[in-house]
Amino acid sequence: MLCCFGSMFKRHDNRIDIIDALRGVSILLMVVYHFGYDMVMYGRWPDWILFNPAINTLQSVFAGVFILLCGFSCRYSRNNPRRGILLLTLAAIISVATYLADTPIYFGILHFLGVSVLIYSAAPKFFSRVPPYIWISLLILSAAALYQINSSLSVDIPGLWILGIPDSGFYTADYFPIFPWLFVFLFGTWFGGFTKEKRMPEWFYKTKVPVISAVGRHTLLIYLLHQPVLYLILYLTGCVK
Repeated sequence: MLCCFGSMFKRHDNRIDIIDALRGVSILLMVVYHFGYDMVMYGRWPDWILFNPAINTLQSVFAGVFILLCGFSCRYSRNNPRRGILLLTLAAIISVATYLADTPIYFGILHFLGVSVLIYSAAPKFFSRVPPYIWISLLILSAAALYQINSSLSVDIPGLWILGIPDSGFYTADYFPIFPWLFVFLFGTWFGGFTKEKRMPEWFYKTKVPVISAVGRHTLLIYLLHQPVLYLILYLTGCVK
């Protein structure tokens, strides 16, 4: 299992169900969002149903929660470099498949997570010593700086899209640049260390969330299969010709 998708979180012999449940909720909301996206793209729903300030905000919030939990889980992994490489391998396969389908994904969630896991793997002891307020401060500052750059300045340099500054010709169907999302991920690594030291209340480790936590233990499989399954459903119901 991958450290970022449904990995093992143990307290003695038990997983931390509440973390699995949060991941499960996040992945299910992602599936719902992508279903809505497909319906809009194929002209079955009007654009405003999906592309509005409320949905955009919720999409960012739950994506942030998922990324934070991915950082969290890396504190419990025994081999983050291997998992980072595996994530990037799967991301490359997705890039090729989506390019052939004319809906390219050049730096989506898997690409971002693979890079983030490898960044963390390069110096885990260093990152573990950074206080959480540093990551929160860097998140706010980087988000503000990128907003200013992308909305007010004319920067059209190819390749900066990986950092959060897309050029005028850049397009990707899924986009999670390194900044500002890396700081959400790194905050998650701090939170993972905090819980691993048993500093959370006892209920955090003992709460059981059936069904949803089971979903959260299989998020990689759900992520890889959900779009083909959604497309098949849309095809069989006549939404796609």
